[in-house]
Amino acid sequence: MGAAAVLMVAGVSLMAPSSAGAVGTGTTTVTTSAGPSSPQIMGTSVTISATISNQSLVDTPTGTVTFEYKIGAGYNAVTGCTNPATVSSNTASCVTTGLPAGTTSLESVYSGDTNYVTETSLPFTYS
Repeated sequence: MGAAAVLMVAGVSLMAPSSAGAVGTGTTTVTTSAGPSSPQIMGTSVTISATISNQSLVDTPTGTVTFEYKIGAGYNAVTGCTNPATVSSNTASCVTTGLPAGTTSLESVYSGDTNYVTETSLPFTYS
């Protein structure tokens, strides 16, 4: 937890928690896509993108997106690119050759920021 601010008023200390690292309350929708749309062969360069649409505020979402692929019952972080990727103009992307061959389920996890909550996309089936 971040440092707290202390304010002295008439000899009484008032503490307010730090907002460093705080996540806001606005909502977003996160959508994952990937291409090219040809069958996935191990070692093929794939661009995974996330679009963060703000649903409740006018501020543009900032923060990061972590790209993940399904393996077994869980998800692992995509390797071979900057991950997490920084959100810029409502999007983040990752170019990788690290996905397994065949059909893969992908998701994007938005970190949230001071205005928006953390959000995970619905799975995107890439094949």
